[in-house]
Amino acid sequence: MKLNLHTTLPATPTNTVTLTAIFPEYGVPALDIPHFDADKHMYIVDQHTAASGNRSIMYVAVGRQLVVEFTMGLYHSWSLMNKVRLLIPDGKALKVVKTYDWEGTTYLNVDTLHSKIAELATEYAMDNIGMAGGEVTEQVCEFVGTLVADLLDQDVDSQLKDNGLEILKAYCRQMKVCKDFVTSID
Repeated sequence: MKLNLHTTLPATPTNTVTLTAIFPEYGVPALDIPHFDADKHMYIVDQHTAASGNRSIMYVAVGRQLVVEFTMGLYHSWSLMNKVRLLIPDGKALKVVKTYDWEGTTYLNVDTLHSKIAELATEYAMDNIGMAGGEVTEQVCEFVGTLVADLLDQDVDSQLKDNGLEILKAYCRQMKVCKDFVTSID
């Protein structure tokens, strides 16, 4: 539904309470819930502002077999890539399997970020395929490529399909972020 300034929505008690929580009055704390960033195909789950005024923003992309956490720094007018971590499900928890820290000044480039995620996921698969009883073949690279492409092409609705909502809640609990999101849907 496209809204203009003169559109009025029907007010239901549930929507009124929900909208008041989303748009709090001054003096009322805002909810701590993830926001989907359509440009990066990830949720913003945490933000931090240093005393110097520089900010860091933490994003997460949720898939059935892979979760990607990305931290970006905002320094004056620059957006810099700081860190990316790959996590896999380990029962009902998530386990970090690969981490990459960008050194120096690496400006945000979504294509570079996606390539780095694919590279890290492929490295993890190649390093561990033998331990799982498999062998290194082209099929491993194809599987990982499809897995990463599907993860990074998702929109807000597809990330929460299947068990995506459960995984996002597990991530928020484990990392102690999005506390209002976790408690509001339990």
